[in-house]
Amino acid sequence: QVVEKPDTEAVRGMINTVAHLLEVSE
Repeated sequence: QVVEKPDTEAVRGMINTVAHLLEVSE
């Protein structure tokens, strides 16, 4: 069986998006 691993690039993209939104909201 193949264990599903989170897409590193997708996770990084989400983190970058959230960080950007936090910067804009300040």
